[in-house]
Amino acid sequence: SNQDLPEKVHAEFEEGIRQAGRTVGQLFLEDGQIPQAFAYFRMLGEPGPVVAALEKAQPGPDDDIQPLVDLAYHQGLLPKKGFDWVLQRYGICNAITSLSGGEVPFDKDAKDYCVKTLIRALYDELVDRLRAEVQRKQGFETSAKTVAELIAGRDWLFADDYYHIDLSHLNAVVQMAAQLDPCPEMHLAGELCAYGKHLSPRFQFPSTPP
Repeated sequence: SNQDLPEKVHAEFEEGIRQAGRTVGQLFLEDGQIPQAFAYFRMLGEPGPVVAALEKAQPGPDDDIQPLVDLAYHQGLLPKKGFDWVLQRYGICNAITSLSGGEVPFDKDAKDYCVKTLIRALYDELVDRLRAEVQRKQGFETSAKTVAELIAGRDWLFADDYYHIDLSHLNAVVQMAAQLDPCPEMHLAGELCAYGKHLSPRFQFPSTPP
């Protein structure tokens, strides 16, 4: 305890503690143990080395990435990459839950990135499934590459209350899109809305659309 030392050496003693913390934190980073390193750099108020390590991190398919997701996304150290990890490893459902589950610990730029990434992921999933359905029903691979092109003149895609993506995902992502400033992803969200308008009336919003 610095209380056991003369006051004139307190500053030097505390700097020694900081240097020791940096040393141990760096050793953990060199050993690839990023979460353990963060305990020391967080104590020092110096997250920079951990952020740099997260930027370089490339976890393999069998690695447990939850500790890295916690640091990057939930702790707000590198939210864009953290969200990419969530989406790639855990899928759209978990990504929606992560983004809509309360206040996020990062700024609007990072949140907008997450929403835009989510829109593109759901849009691409819908395109892939529509193309597969068109090929299955019509017996050839269509050249159409957008949702608008794929549903144009193909009302049979929606026969018998059929849908191609999880409707709770569609609902959540479209509502998130409404928070964005004008951008290309807003156009994609508009196509998702157009797709929703073709669905069976029993899946439609029960009153005036928001």
